[in-house]
Amino acid sequence: MNIVLTNDDGYNSPGLISLYQSFGKDEYNIVDRLIVVAPDRERSVSGHSITYQIPVRIKEIYKNGKIEIYNCTGSPADCVIIAHGYLENKIDLVISGINRGANLGMDLTVSGTFSAVIEAMIYKIPGVAVSLFQYDDPDYTFASIFMYEFISRYRKILGKYSYVVLNINIPPFSSLRKDIPPLITYQSCFRHIAFLEARHDPRQNLYFWIYWKRYKLENNIDFNQKIKEYFEKGSEISDIEAVYNNCISITPILLDFNIVRFIEKFGNIDFNLLYTEIKNTLQVISMEAYNVSLNKVNNFSLGVEKD
Repeated sequence: MNIVLTNDDGYNSPGLISLYQSFGKDEYNIVDRLIVVAPDRERSVSGHSITYQIPVRIKEIYKNGKIEIYNCTGSPADCVIIAHGYLENKIDLVISGINRGANLGMDLTVSGTFSAVIEAMIYKIPGVAVSLFQYDDPDYTFASIFMYEFISRYRKILGKYSYVVLNINIPPFSSLRKDIPPLITYQSCFRHIAFLEARHDPRQNLYFWIYWKRYKLENNIDFNQKIKEYFEKGSEISDIEAVYNNCISITPILLDFNIVRFIEKFGNIDFNLLYTEIKNTLQVISMEAYNVSLNKVNNFSLGVEKD
């Protein structure tokens, strides 16, 4: 496989470094070419911005055998455009992340991480966005191991579900519910609310800081009961419910918003059956990847492999 890795936290962010180290090790020999092209600085909350009024430049950072690393002066979407248009004309998969902090619900509309896989889908390239729900001193070891294990299995069905992008969110390993496998979730309507603080500079010119506070889930549900119904009755769990209850969330997403075109594109497909098929397939391969990853992470300490 020719895999492109990108993100919105910058080419030297720990999440991306951990990810390309895991794929660079390539235990199962699934990677033919690994191209890392990411912004030269943090581009969080950049959405699906594309640079067109000024030039976009890339710089080669490292190149050795099948792994190449570049930084880019543009956005995450720019990185995918350059990877597809210049660096490799046959990309099998784009992985965006590992993002520092979760990407859930309607926040995907402003996420630079998720926008990279949207840009990939425009070129009919499958994409997976992955985020770690840990802001303070994040440890990406388990998330990187899990992503490699998951992709080594997911690659076998890329062609079958090429119109689906995945949004994966992983809790901190220290609080992860290790008794519950990854959950195949739906995208919630959650969105961080923007706050506005007005200030004046020394010349009394007005300016603003736009920011948001970390979300606190009003957890009034019996999550253990929901888990029981999820596995026994096939009931649904949202991305935010899963992650805020310390479970891995894998959300399959379609990107065509037009109802008429949607019908024309997919014909007389029974979407209940299709969704059940996708959900069950992802559940099986994610459980396999999860179990192997839990075994592997016991041989790691702070990201350093034990003897």
